Amino acid sequence: APLFPDYWNALGQMHHFAGRIDEAKSAWVRAADAAPGYAPALGWLEKYVPRDVFQATPSDLEVGDLPLGRPVSLEQERNLVIKIANAGEEALSFRVDVVAARWHPVPAGYSTSPAVRVSPLLSEFKVPPNGIVRLPLEILVPQAERFRDKQFCAFVRLRCVNFDVPVDRIIRVLIQTAGAEK
Repeated sequence: APLFPDYWNALGQMHHFAGRIDEAKSAWVRAADAAPGYAPALGWLEKYVPRDVFQATPSDLEVGDLPLGRPVSLEQERNLVIKIANAGEEALSFRVDVVAARWHPVPAGYSTSPAVRVSPLLSEFKVPPNGIVRLPLEILVPQAERFRDKQFCAFVRLRCVNFDVPVDRIIRVLIQTAGAEK
């Protein structure tokens, strides 16, 4: 069951209680990859990495009145960015992608959407010690009448790759498209 995170989580626990920690971590990593943000596996993995390695804000990024059919740079046009703060003493490397985070709640009235893209220049980057990086996002909702005046939810995963286990933060991007043109 490679796409079923409960299986990998249970396998990780079995290995953990048998004293096979490397195999346990590997199983929990598979669970977290199968379902980004899957809390049971991430809870086990947090025992093996420092807590609060980095902070990401905001946890919800709300984008209203978004036009259809053209890319919108949130930082340039809306002054909206995700900020990643490294409070540690060594540089942290990150990988950023848009994921289907089935284990995170989607607000009532929203549907999921793959319309959020990360700037290709920032798909992998470093945050210096005691530094903050601003992560600009670009959103594109296709020019189609069915997308007009709708609400979408997308998930951006920030993964710190300094460790042998995933240290992730999930940012919800809540999108409301513009209504009919007047």
